[in-house]
Amino acid sequence: MSEIVTDVNLNDGVTPVEKGPPENLEVAEDSPKKSVWPRLLALVGLLGGLYAVGHYTGFIENFDQASLKTWVKESGPLGFLGLIAAFSVGMLLQVPGMLFVGVSIWVYGQTVGGILAHIGGVVALSVSFLVARTVGGRPLGAMKNKWAVKIFDRLDEHPISTVVILRLIFWFGPPINYALAFSNIKFRDYLIGSALGLIPIVAIVAVFFESLSRVLGDLGGS
Repeated sequence: MSEIVTDVNLNDGVTPVEKGPPENLEVAEDSPKKSVWPRLLALVGLLGGLYAVGHYTGFIENFDQASLKTWVKESGPLGFLGLIAAFSVGMLLQVPGMLFVGVSIWVYGQTVGGILAHIGGVVALSVSFLVARTVGGRPLGAMKNKWAVKIFDRLDEHPISTVVILRLIFWFGPPINYALAFSNIKFRDYLIGSALGLIPIVAIVAVFFESLSRVLGDLGGS
């Protein structure tokens, strides 16, 4: 609230002057702790609701490589768009991302399938990030723990390279997606780092996919 102070001038008399709050007076703001838990609980509720719907409709139970491969092939030209949508929803439901990478390479071949798998992976990771950031906010960015501060200082100083390293280690891991979404990292840096980090991962899977599938097939048939 502003206060009225009098400025006495011998020539002009008394003139009321409006004076604002002192500079060192901190304006009361909502404590971040008050808004963190409701948003995190809302995110948990959203993910739990999606999982319940997926389980009730049989969506999760039917998430296996064979059925997904058949569904994509039967969908024709729209199969890849359906695969991206399934990839994005699957990430929110904690379905392993490599399942979709394998299906893409299986259906479209090493080169085209690898490129499409990379595109689908980046889109799915972006959806996961944006949902977590929109609903859950950035609670980790306000942490005062010294270890957390060191980790997020590194993230603030080298965001893209940090995300690349995390991708190479954890691949599509949903916990990493949520942790990054809850930090102060910009979406652009997250997107670039994820896109770069996925390149060698998808490339390795594409190169060795046929050999790996052959080995797994022989093991399954024995």
